[in-house]
Amino acid sequence: MNGFQIIQPVLIMATIVVLGYIMTFKIQATHHVKEFIAFVVINLALPGVVVYSIFQVNFDAQMWRQLAIVLACALALNVIGMALGYGTGKTLKYTDNEARQLAIMSGIGNTGFIGVPLIIMLFGPAAGVFAAIYDAGTVLTVFSIGVILLQQEKFRLRQLKAMINPPLVTLIVSIMIVSLGGTIPTYIFELSEILSSLAAPMAMIYIGMLISEWTPDLAEKLKHDYWRFITAAVTIKAILAPTIAFTFLLFIDLPSQVKQVIVIQACMPTFITAAVIIARYTANAKLAMVTIITTAAASLFIIPLVIYSSFLL
Repeated sequence: MNGFQIIQPVLIMATIVVLGYIMTFKIQATHHVKEFIAFVVINLALPGVVVYSIFQVNFDAQMWRQLAIVLACALALNVIGMALGYGTGKTLKYTDNEARQLAIMSGIGNTGFIGVPLIIMLFGPAAGVFAAIYDAGTVLTVFSIGVILLQQEKFRLRQLKAMINPPLVTLIVSIMIVSLGGTIPTYIFELSEILSSLAAPMAMIYIGMLISEWTPDLAEKLKHDYWRFITAAVTIKAILAPTIAFTFLLFIDLPSQVKQVIVIQACMPTFITAAVIIARYTANAKLAMVTIITTAAASLFIIPLVIYSSFLL
């Protein structure tokens, strides 16, 4: 695969992000507009991606081993990212609450909303299974360790209910059907193919609309108040995490494509729902939003480099 073939999917997605940004000059990107796009991606497109990917894969013993390793890597990299974020926050003399927020923003990436569609554009539907499994690890981390960090209270099992979402449920049900030797009707498979095609463009349009929220006020806060926080989050999430993943995977026996999925997922920008979760447990949701927008913008430049590096595995 030459350099242009590697960069082309990212260039396409970047173009759609720009189009999403331009759209905000023609229509008002209200909360309801963005909520509609997110609803379609999470509740229709991503479940479609999962079904379309899983029912094209042969699940043998080797496949199960690879999925287990991907899940373990997702959990490990998320925890390492959070530990680095918390440690950096303490080193920079932030309050304990701010250090916990930095841990979340540094450790948890947008592996579902952006990662899964990107992986499918790069490697095809078969790789989407591994991307979805990695995202399952991210979801598990967010609503267990992540929530514990933010609320600073004892963990309760009812918190796990927040993990239940359409892509994860679809993933579990699909894997159960496949493991029992079952299949799905052609109608469902073809429907999932159509729905899955919505994931990448709608997610990128959403990111473009999100970037349009960058205002002079946010720029001023970034310059004077948040620049160290943002720099730390971007460095850990987009540079250190994929570097750690790349180094670790040099010693793991996995197909090159699976390794590439792990490295690329490790560098995804901060997950979008971080602002909602942080607003629920802390007061500084604006800091979370600035971090989300900044890491999303930075990812347009960093992800192509990570993708190119991943082909060295």
